[in-house]
Amino acid sequence: MEPLVSLCMMVKNEALCLEKCLESIIPIADEIIIVDTGSTDGTQDIISRYTDKVYTWDWNNDFAAARNYVASLATGKYVCRWDADWVLRQGDMEKIMQAKNTGFKNAEEVHFNWINEFNDNTRDPISMVTHMFLYKRELFEWYCAVPAHDMARPLDTNLTVNQLILSDIWVYHEKDPQVKQFRYDQTHQLIADNLQKMPANHPDRMTNLQFYLSSCLFREEFAEALKTIEEMLLSISPKNDLFYWLLEQHITCLINLSELEQAYTIALGYYQKYHEYHTILALADIVLLLDSPSAKELYQEYLDYPFDSENLDINYERYRVHPVAMLGILNKDKDLLYKAVSMTRRPTTKSKLAKYLT
Repeated sequence: MEPLVSLCMMVKNEALCLEKCLESIIPIADEIIIVDTGSTDGTQDIISRYTDKVYTWDWNNDFAAARNYVASLATGKYVCRWDADWVLRQGDMEKIMQAKNTGFKNAEEVHFNWINEFNDNTRDPISMVTHMFLYKRELFEWYCAVPAHDMARPLDTNLTVNQLILSDIWVYHEKDPQVKQFRYDQTHQLIADNLQKMPANHPDRMTNLQFYLSSCLFREEFAEALKTIEEMLLSISPKNDLFYWLLEQHITCLINLSELEQAYTIALGYYQKYHEYHTILALADIVLLLDSPSAKELYQEYLDYPFDSENLDINYERYRVHPVAMLGILNKDKDLLYKAVSMTRRPTTKSKLAKYLT
């Protein structure tokens, strides 16, 4: 009988966090397979305490190739792809085991919440996204459409993928801050170089632009982000969810470049043409900056807009907490302010709102 879960990892010089990482996740594993790509810091001494299925791989700058190799060594029905700086939240293993006892409901993919940024003291999430952590081994392969960003895709392009989303399970990205910054800078440059040589009609160009834009925004390089947004808007359909996010980021970049009047004109045009929660909130923010009393009406309109904000975990603070806080401040409504305080996951937001509650 084949094992249900193969824990598969690629490692290189991960001694700092590896033991904590493994201890958090090994109960799920029926087998543990680790591929080392050239560690020199004692990583192999640590992994030898957990498994004898340790292999080596000559690194060739291809994350997808390495991940396909480690998956090829697995025998389980499901591969649990895990990185050496990921740590499962304490207490969540019981929830995973409950799902495992159901055979993960035979889903092709199993998703948890990935906490990329969090408060070091409280461990409250700052940036959270639903992420695929387990998949049926024989149905998928890894590929790199964007440098340093390997992705899983079905071997059968006609496969209808059934996802089991377990959003109450959290995985923390525990990478050392200096290492993390180095990787961010390295990846940013790799994507920039890739875009320079990539033809405008390349099928992966839009995906590369999206990752590059996110990196520019994170680095607060707003002029470069603005150029990227303008290119993307030329070839993306309003039916695509990414389109509305781009409209909002367009306005955000102009605000950060102190082009307030231009930002207002564009925001109003988007609001009138594409009346959707992104455009309502973007217009409300620019109107507030221009000190217009109509900001109150727009924040209220946003809160009354019929959409499911419960699933907006990537931008939880912006789309759920921010409009409640702004309307509470503008209306001097302590009930709304207390609501925003109770909702936020950021201690800094709580302290900022506290002054309005005294």
